[in-house]
Amino acid sequence: MFAVPKRGSASRNAASVTFCSVVMGRPFGTVQPWLRARLILQACHPASVADHGHGSSFGSSRVPRAAIVAVIISWACAAGPREAACLGQLLGRRRQSDLADVLREHVVRRLAVAVALGLVAAGCTAHVSRPAHSASSLASGVPGLRVVARIPLPGGNSRLDYASLDSRRGLLFVAHLGASQVLEINIRTDRVVRTIPGLSQVHGVLVVPGLHRVYATATGAHMVVRINEDTGQILGRTPTGAYPDGLAYDPANRTIWASNESGGSETIIDAATGAPRGTVRLGRL
Repeated sequence: MFAVPKRGSASRNAASVTFCSVVMGRPFGTVQPWLRARLILQACHPASVADHGHGSSFGSSRVPRAAIVAVIISWACAAGPREAACLGQLLGRRRQSDLADVLREHVVRRLAVAVALGLVAAGCTAHVSRPAHSASSLASGVPGLRVVARIPLPGGNSRLDYASLDSRRGLLFVAHLGASQVLEINIRTDRVVRTIPGLSQVHGVLVVPGLHRVYATATGAHMVVRINEDTGQILGRTPTGAYPDGLAYDPANRTIWASNESGGSETIIDAATGAPRGTVRLGRL
C-alpha cells in the first residue's frame, strides 16, 4: 500500500520514491494515469490535491517545487505522457508551461546521454574492427609491436630457445640450441658481440647483471655452465639432473635453480662458486 506521510513529516521526501514500487498492492505502472498523477502530487504536497474529480484545478494556490520534482521522478519511473497531461491539469493551466519546460529539459538531458553512449559504442566497434597495422601506419608512429631491426645470426638456420636481457647494458643473450652456443647481441648497435660455443644442446640462458654472470643449461651434457658476462669466458660447469632446461635466480640466497625436465627435480647451485647446494625432488616435470 502507498502511505501518504503527514504534513511536516521528515519522511515526506522519501514518499516520492516509495510510490514507484507498489501502489495499493499493484505495480505503479498498472495504476490508472489520473490516480498516478494524483498520488505523485499528494506524496509531495498532500494539501495541493483537492478531493473533487479529475478536472480539479489549484486556481491561484502556489504549487510547491516538490510537486515539480515529483513529476520528474515519476517520469523517470515510467510515468508516460498521459500522466504528464493529468499533472498539467491538476497543476492548473498557469503551471502547465512550467511543467513542459521541466520535462523538456530532462528529455534533452536523456537524449544527450543516449547520444554520448551511442558515440562510445561506435568508437568501441570501430576500434575492434580496425584492420591490422600496415607498414605505413607503423612507420607513422602507431603504437604496437613492429620490426625495428633484422640482425643476421651465426650458426645456421636452426632452433633457438630461451633469451635473457641485461637492460642496463643493452645485451641480449640467446640460447642457440641447434648450434650448441649462446649468442651475445648488443640491441643498441644491432650487432652480435660474440658467440660462446661448447654448450651441448643449450636450452636455458639467464643473465644476472649484479654478478656479471651468465648461466646456461648444457642440456646434452646435463650441466649448468657459468659464464663471465664481460669476457664470455666459461668459468665452470655444475652437474644437474637429467635434461636441465629452464633457469631462475634467487637473489636472497644467491642461488641458481635449474629445472631438470626428465629428472623430475630442481638442482640448486651457488651462483658465485657453482657448488651444488642441494636437490628438490618434484616428480616428473
